[in-house]
Amino acid sequence: MALLRRLASNELDPVDFAFDYFYSGDNNINRTIQEMAEHLFEPHAEELRRHLERIAEDVEDEAVAPASDRIVSFDHNSAIFHEVLASVAEVDERLRESNEVPPDDKARIHVEIRTGVDLLKAPRTRPQAVKLVLLGALGWLAIEFSSSAVGIAAQHAWNLLTKLLAGF
Repeated sequence: MALLRRLASNELDPVDFAFDYFYSGDNNINRTIQEMAEHLFEPHAEELRRHLERIAEDVEDEAVAPASDRIVSFDHNSAIFHEVLASVAEVDERLRESNEVPPDDKARIHVEIRTGVDLLKAPRTRPQAVKLVLLGALGWLAIEFSSSAVGIAAQHAWNLLTKLLAGF
C-alpha cells in the first residue's frame, strides 16, 4: 500500500520504477508497464474487490438508503406547493430584469431555477437534490443581492421552499 501511495504522489517515478523492477527484457515501455500492471496492480485490485464484497455483505438492509437518498412525492395540489412555484417564477422574472447580476451568474441561476422547478414537478424526486439546486440558487441570490428586488424575491421564495421541504 505504501508503494502504491508513493507512486500515486510521484515520490517514485513510475517509469523508472517499472524499468527497475519489472523490466521486460528490452526497452519497450509498453511491455514493461504491462508487466508492472500484471504483477503489482492487478493482484491488489482483486484483493480490493474481495474486501469491498465482504463489507457489502455485512451492511444491514435497513441501513442501505440514508435519508439523503430518500425519494418522495410532493403534493402538487397543495397551496404551499403553488406558492413556492409562483415565488420561484417571480425570482426568475426579477432575475431576468436585473442588471446587477453578472451575465454568467444569471445564466447559471436560470438553469438552476429551471432544474429545481423540474425536480419539484417530477412525480417522485429527491428532496436533497431540490435543496442543493434550488435552495442553493435562491440562497445565493438572497445573500448577494439582499437589498435589490431579486434578492428580496429570492429570500421570500427560499422561506416558502424551506417550509415545503421541512417534512423531508
